[in-house]
Amino acid sequence: MKLYKYSVDIFSRLLHIRRPYNRQDIKVGNPFPIYSNSILIQKIDVRPFSINRLAFLIATYQRVNNCKLSFSLFSNVNQLLFNEVVSAELLVDNSFYFLNLPDDFNYKGELYIVISSPDATSSNCVALWTEMDVGGSALYECQNIRKDIIDLKFLLNRSLKYPSLILKMSISQQKFSNTLRSYLRDFWRPSLNPIVTIHLALVGFDQSQIKLLLQLKNSYDLKVSSLKFDELESFFECQAILIPVETDLILARSLGKIARRRKIPLILVDTRNNSMNRKISDDWLSFADGFLGLEIFYSSRLPSGLLTNGLHTAVEEIFNKYQIRRSPKVSIITILSGKSDQLRYVIKSYFNQTYEGDIEVIYIDDCFGNTESIIHEEFSRYAIDGQMPKLTYRIIKNERNLGNCASRNRGIASSTGDIIVIIDADCIINSQFIAAHVDAHSYLDCEVVIGPCNIETNGVPPLQKLAEIESKAGVALAESDLQDKIYLDSFLNCITRNFSIKKKSIVEDLFDLDFSYSLSSDSGFGWEDVEMGYRLYKRGLGIKFTEDAFSIHISHTSSVPEIEKPKRSIRNFRKLFLKHPELRDIARRWATKTLNALNDWSYKVDPLHDENTDLLWLKNLFFGTHRITDQINIQHKKLRVLTYRWHVPHQYELYKSGHDFFLVKGLGTPLCENWQYEHRPLPTNAHFINIEDVNELNFDLALLHFDENVLNHENTNGKIGPEWGATFRHFVEKVNLPKVAVCHGTPQFHGQYTPNYDKPDLMAVIEPARLRLVEYVKNIEIICNSYQAQREWGFFKSRVIWHGFDPAEFLPSTYTKGILSPQGPLVNSRPHYRGFYIYQQVFSTDFPKEFSPETLNVPDPDIEYIDNIFAVAKYKNYIDQIRQYSVYFNPTLRSPMPRARCEPMMCGIVTVNTNNHDVDLFIKNGINGFYSNEPDELREQLVYLMRNPVVIRKMGEQSRKTAIDIFNHDRYLAEWSMVFKSFA
Repeated sequence: MKLYKYSVDIFSRLLHIRRPYNRQDIKVGNPFPIYSNSILIQKIDVRPFSINRLAFLIATYQRVNNCKLSFSLFSNVNQLLFNEVVSAELLVDNSFYFLNLPDDFNYKGELYIVISSPDATSSNCVALWTEMDVGGSALYECQNIRKDIIDLKFLLNRSLKYPSLILKMSISQQKFSNTLRSYLRDFWRPSLNPIVTIHLALVGFDQSQIKLLLQLKNSYDLKVSSLKFDELESFFECQAILIPVETDLILARSLGKIARRRKIPLILVDTRNNSMNRKISDDWLSFADGFLGLEIFYSSRLPSGLLTNGLHTAVEEIFNKYQIRRSPKVSIITILSGKSDQLRYVIKSYFNQTYEGDIEVIYIDDCFGNTESIIHEEFSRYAIDGQMPKLTYRIIKNERNLGNCASRNRGIASSTGDIIVIIDADCIINSQFIAAHVDAHSYLDCEVVIGPCNIETNGVPPLQKLAEIESKAGVALAESDLQDKIYLDSFLNCITRNFSIKKKSIVEDLFDLDFSYSLSSDSGFGWEDVEMGYRLYKRGLGIKFTEDAFSIHISHTSSVPEIEKPKRSIRNFRKLFLKHPELRDIARRWATKTLNALNDWSYKVDPLHDENTDLLWLKNLFFGTHRITDQINIQHKKLRVLTYRWHVPHQYELYKSGHDFFLVKGLGTPLCENWQYEHRPLPTNAHFINIEDVNELNFDLALLHFDENVLNHENTNGKIGPEWGATFRHFVEKVNLPKVAVCHGTPQFHGQYTPNYDKPDLMAVIEPARLRLVEYVKNIEIICNSYQAQREWGFFKSRVIWHGFDPAEFLPSTYTKGILSPQGPLVNSRPHYRGFYIYQQVFSTDFPKEFSPETLNVPDPDIEYIDNIFAVAKYKNYIDQIRQYSVYFNPTLRSPMPRARCEPMMCGIVTVNTNNHDVDLFIKNGINGFYSNEPDELREQLVYLMRNPVVIRKMGEQSRKTAIDIFNHDRYLAEWSMVFKSFA
């Protein structure tokens, strides 16, 4: 192991001792300030995996500090492994700062992070956010220690311990670095045998609550221990942890981590029918395993029970559901279609599964030939060898050929599993396939799991091909041929070569019989799984993609004549859009590309393909859309783009263009140093690069991002410093590559950052600042987000590209909540920009209280998720929260085409807007939304909508239709493709 030693002594940086200060205000979830007379020490246990990334959540108090902060990593034998000193000017408020660990940093075991500052004061300091200590990583603080004391053990012995605190960190270990989408847990599975005596830990309940719970104790086989929160760490005798539903959310998530480590359920208990707590019930899914109350709590995902049935009965019910969730029975549904040559390999892959729970294989014999003897022979052979005794099979025989859809529905109906896997009989699966599906389902955030598929053997022996792909991480995804390669969780990827669903989520026939493929010459071919996936998407079911499960199709000669296959496929493709006409726009990028492929395929095998009535109908349906999507599908040169992180949601969409983007760090702008996983996942074609590693010869162009403040920070009332534009200025002045830039702002104006500004020039553009920036970028083409912004700026060379979104990511609204409107520090810091005063006027005292607006609360994903897995789930939670609302009020005045206005429209929410930045080009008053600049009129529109839910749904439908058409990311990507084409 290579150690990183430095001559600088971390402790010698401390200044002379100052007076002690009071830390009693440091509580769980509060920031812990770092001053010059203190040292923070925390143990980090990274066993058994090596650490490769470490970050801390920073608070800067929304000010610019220039103190120094030192981070050092020590081994448990007092050996300095790493040291970094960073200026607070580079730190971003409420964002993670990632230590610049060397690429080959590799250490297993106990680490100690030591954090100090040589010059921080109460007015010039930063803080680190804290969370609940779940054991083994306590936070220590040394105050007033002589600077010549460098012994770690000595410092720990003389430190003040905070038993309930640890620093809020993001730790990445090599376990998680092999794959983008991995949800595999450890191999522990709970026993499904009933527990005779259940021992409960009641944590944090007051005496009245404990008394009530003991009164509800209805069995002598129930043992109860009452504990305080800080006593749980040393208590190991329970089979379940119960906490009050009103427990602080940060603390509850920390207790959830304790339960996860001990592999026991955490159950929330509501003894007071506190409906206010249930408003945050979406947060519970990230850490809880069940809910108990005096009234039933309806949740499609979180198991619940009634305390009135008795505490033992209620807990036992939750406990049983917890066991089943972690060790469910799995049913594999597969159709026998005469593929006897492949069956032996497929069955072998079934018996190689690592999953230790029950698996049943249900074969449906659809009258294609007798393969029963092969199945019996293979299962008998492995049973004799003593392998996989929990793997069983059944064969269901159809009396006549029913087709694949009817056969699958029949197999599902007869299944007894908790999770249903549907897969073709000529597909072998990797050894973790079932375990990966089970573990992905075990988190309370999805109903459907999919993964890489359509990998062909192409003449390679099946088991050899399987071994090759299993041995290399990431190969399965690279070789798979997905319907949607951009959005992996898309309903388009619900393909029955790698698909599973919770059986309780099946409320109708999963497959439409109209799409069945059978021996009849009248039957169509294919697309039944896409149709099924789209119906699941419309129901709002969660779809999760995992790379840990993949299948390989054993290539073979088709039983269908080649000239018939495109005809039948086109036949079913037409049925797909006859049944779901709106799919034409929702999946426009995919649909037009697929239609082109079907047309080419048909042309190759059938000279008379132009006379195919189904094909002609489809071409007419998609007439006009090709001008949009063809620009995406044309294979241009893949560019290497030098850029930097700026507006994460915008860049997330832009990177779907498929080029490689290299994000430069180290140029002095804190915003550019890290990705914001809280906002969007980091695309796989985005790579951070240090400025010293940049060789311009390796890149094709530079893509710049900027706003109105990059040159004139002095007009921001002290909110922004000169470092804000440092990276942008470096790119303009020192990067010698062809350039294109995206402008994310509008010209600076008087009062922009001054809430109480009352001078006559309020809202007037600061013309010298505008002219300076326009002149500065006169040789660069600028992409503006709105036509109004383009007019206001007056750049020498510019074009407008409106935002784009993938409709598959935006599920339809449920209309279960009322008005959503933004509020918070972002709005209050720029009230004239964000329309805060219009907001106040609209929702004045005479606005009906029952219609009062809400702000968005986006719950964190599961407590085990990190990095991109966290980001994928967080983004889904964001959309899922938006789509619960009926109306979105957008008071913004100066934001160029706010994304927060477009995203609700994508879900079918009615937007009420101030009249700015192109809103009049796509909103028709009273048809698909409203706009006005008069507070009274805006208030009237909001009240009207809330009193007419039928109108909301009707207008919401038009709102979604408008957004899916004009904000569809196929149009967005096509327009950007034209930009990039000029650099190819």
